[in-house]
Amino acid sequence: MNKKTISAIGFVVVFLLAAYQLTKDQGLEKLGAVLDDYSSVDKIHILIEDNRKIEINDNDKEMLEAFKDNLFPLVLIGDRQKKKQYKTHLGEKVYDIDFYVGNKVVFTESIYELSDEFQATAENSFMIRDKYYIAKWNKSFIKLKMDDPDSFTEVIE
Repeated sequence: MNKKTISAIGFVVVFLLAAYQLTKDQGLEKLGAVLDDYSSVDKIHILIEDNRKIEINDNDKEMLEAFKDNLFPLVLIGDRQKKKQYKTHLGEKVYDIDFYVGNKVVFTESIYELSDEFQATAENSFMIRDKYYIAKWNKSFIKLKMDDPDSFTEVIE
């Protein structure tokens, strides 16, 4: 190979790495922009798999804040290997959740059950009752805070 070919290959590799990093950073930036509005959320709609819809709004501010706290995204899973692992073990979608400021949806996440074969830990998933779950936002997986899953299940059941 001559120097021009090696330089061209090197340029392509550097360009692809830069594009990948930019895409990854944009995902974090988009999530950050969404979370800027998170404190202003005044209504949450939860669509449960059996097509029941629950609305939590600022008529009960304490409950709304508890739900916002439980459903707060802690970690954006960006690693390609981890994404593959989640996709392989992704079970049924259990909840679709829309967060509103006024009448505008500012954030939507879906919660999926993880299969029993998934090596679930407190760091890579969250637990509701005796099952492990992961949330999905856009095409990314996110771990939710879910500090008080009992209060979450009391309302949705």
